[in-house]
Amino acid sequence: MPRVVLLASARLHNVALLQPEGGSDDEEMNYFFRLKCEQCGWISENEVCVNMAVQEHAPGSSRRNSRVNLSLKCEGCERQGTITLVPGYGRPLRVDDCTNVPLMVFDCNGIFPVYYSFNGGWSAVTNSGSSINLNLVGGDYNAVVDGECIEIKELETKFEPYNG
Repeated sequence: MPRVVLLASARLHNVALLQPEGGSDDEEMNYFFRLKCEQCGWISENEVCVNMAVQEHAPGSSRRNSRVNLSLKCEGCERQGTITLVPGYGRPLRVDDCTNVPLMVFDCNGIFPVYYSFNGGWSAVTNSGSSINLNLVGGDYNAVVDGECIEIKELETKFEPYNG
């Protein structure tokens, strides 16, 4: 199964740390992205939502404990594909480490994620130590927290092959 990693970059101003609300391996964190078929190149029109808490039996597997987080048939070639989230590889974006930071690793079989979309469920710690929950659907974030101007700008993600 090929693995891909979701990498994030941002410019943080008065933000010491940015991560999913429950930490890097938050089981309730929703990952929204479109899918691409390895076989025919079809790319889904709509985003799918995947998180670690939602699992299903791996199609075609005879093992009872074989689980995946997403199973979907390609609309182009009708090949079955799966994605499984792999915890333990993500880390928060920090003011001194906020370029190409791994958020999550995905085991992919037949389909793989493309075009990640930010959502709610994020948490930031300001330079002064205040903790705030964020919705990053719009990308950039600006607010005043305890008299401090908080900015998250140039929020970008990409999927890359993971060989770790």
